[in-house]
Amino acid sequence: MRERFTFHRHWLDGWEEMTDGERHEYLEAIVRYGLSGKRGAMSRYVRGRMVTAMREMDEDAAREEAFREKQRRNGMLGGRPRKPNKTQQNPTEPKKAMGLQPYIKETRVPARRQAYSGGVSSSKYSEDTDNVVVVVADKGRTTCANDNDNNDLSSLVSQWNDAIKAAGSPMRPIRSLSPGTKRHTLALGLVKQYGEDGVSEAIAEAVKSEYINGHNSLGWVATFDWFVQPDNFQKVLEGNFAEMRTGKPLPSPSPPGEDGQPPAPARPEVGEEDRRGWRRLVEICRERIGGTFCSTYLDYCDIWSREGDTVTMACPSAFVAERIDKGKAREIVRAAREVWGKGTRMALTVQRGLPPPGRE
Repeated sequence: MRERFTFHRHWLDGWEEMTDGERHEYLEAIVRYGLSGKRGAMSRYVRGRMVTAMREMDEDAAREEAFREKQRRNGMLGGRPRKPNKTQQNPTEPKKAMGLQPYIKETRVPARRQAYSGGVSSSKYSEDTDNVVVVVADKGRTTCANDNDNNDLSSLVSQWNDAIKAAGSPMRPIRSLSPGTKRHTLALGLVKQYGEDGVSEAIAEAVKSEYINGHNSLGWVATFDWFVQPDNFQKVLEGNFAEMRTGKPLPSPSPPGEDGQPPAPARPEVGEEDRRGWRRLVEICRERIGGTFCSTYLDYCDIWSREGDTVTMACPSAFVAERIDKGKAREIVRAAREVWGKGTRMALTVQRGLPPPGRE
């Protein structure tokens, strides 16, 4: 029984072309063989994909076992040989002349203090350094770093906050970009790669994109951390989100009722035939997907409207909508086409305040 194994990324090549059943069987086979070394029952498709994975897991296990055996042999010999103590003076070598190299005290300033002191230590050893921080990296070797004006992103912070305020965007402003944080590193890399003009152009594209500002089926609104991701930034700069709009924005929350609970949303008129169709859809999904998924997510949803070939399903929260969209959306669409016809399409909407299962 192995305690761990290495999962190689290329094992997921062709993941999109696999069905949910094949994905589940494939991952289960990987975990089973990786931990126990047993193959088990597999379909022909999964068995063909597992050939490479099993060979690489065996090679990884062999390398790890060889490394452990080497460590055990070294331990039996008393461990790694010790090197001569460098602190002992060799009497055969002449002593170095004293006073040839000035002593420089090592001053390390925390990143938070540097953000307020401009990167200059308040220590008495660096008062006369003319805005230069002197750090002793090794004995007898010094490195100097000038004031990090080039790393100051306060203008980017102001530009981001001013842009979303001027456009009335629901995206949240940011207070600062502290050096050493992930968002500071990513933002600094974008400024160096695209320049300030490129970043300004991307911010302008972001604030005017309806999709990024919540006009989507889940009501999702982008954040600054999402914006500075290199892949997302490039898509925004290229205008990929300019004309993307997959749904209406979520309605503003209504004032609470007399009992303090939010009132139930006004539901469109849905005919009895469509309600029977929805109940039939849930039964089909329960047979094919399983009762666990349905009782956890699908039972809390309901048909919201049916206009033409589009059936809109209402979810009580964005979390439930995301789990359905990323989990079993394909199976639900297949069930809907069995109920309402082959050209049926499904849409998701978040409607807070839906009654729980069994209560209309």
